[in-house]
Amino acid sequence: MITGIFTIRNAIKTGYPFIEAILSILPITDRFLISDGGSTDGTFECFQKLKEAFPKTICLFQFQDRTSTHWECIDKHINFLIDRVERDWIFEIQGDELYHEDSIMYMKEAMDTTDFNAIRQPRWDTNWNLDSAYKSYYTVRCIRKQPGLLSLQGGDYFCINDYYGDIKPTLHSIVPFYHFNSIFPKNMYLRAKRHSAFLATGDSSRCHATRQLGGLFDHLSDIESTRQRPENIPSILEDMYIYNKYFVRDELFDKNWLTERTGLPYDEIE
Repeated sequence: MITGIFTIRNAIKTGYPFIEAILSILPITDRFLISDGGSTDGTFECFQKLKEAFPKTICLFQFQDRTSTHWECIDKHINFLIDRVERDWIFEIQGDELYHEDSIMYMKEAMDTTDFNAIRQPRWDTNWNLDSAYKSYYTVRCIRKQPGLLSLQGGDYFCINDYYGDIKPTLHSIVPFYHFNSIFPKNMYLRAKRHSAFLATGDSSRCHATRQLGGLFDHLSDIESTRQRPENIPSILEDMYIYNKYFVRDELFDKNWLTERTGLPYDEIE
């Protein structure tokens, strides 16, 4: 059994391709648990539409925690979902990450056949114009459910009973996932403010996070761009690369459109 988990808050105004992220792994999950952290920008309503489209797969929760700072606020959400996973494999996806339709079935095969307890993968980081696309460190997104399992550093690592270290044994996979952290420049200032408010570790880094991208893209139109569609990115995101601001497309809740676009079966598992 493979259970997807996902948590986020106010993904629309901060420009996370969050529905696309979920849909990129949905075809190989038996269940998919979503925790909304108290969204006020329409994000939760999109989750409700997703649950209507996939009623047998999607399980929707609201879990608000504003008492934690830094990465702990994300870890608490992820641990909330981990506690609700019944068995076998957990497949975490974050709001700015997508798997390519040509590689997602390899992840299912690895989880179906391996005796390992975790899978570590390379991550491709990209920005809005692809000038700084690079292969980043190896990250764990797939892990076997076991007693004492906890999230660390916002879901980039996992531990058993607070012991910091790799879950043994770990499979090092060559299948990458894409990190589209800054492809919508009109949303980037809000993301920087959110980062400085909840995730930055001190006054200096908070100021840096807010200033880093603030105002740099104010001259851009919300829906016009001269950017070219890059090659070899997940097909579900291809059309969105011409926009400077993120919005949720109605087509994302149409199973037939999804199958035609990605070639993946979006039939729910009985």
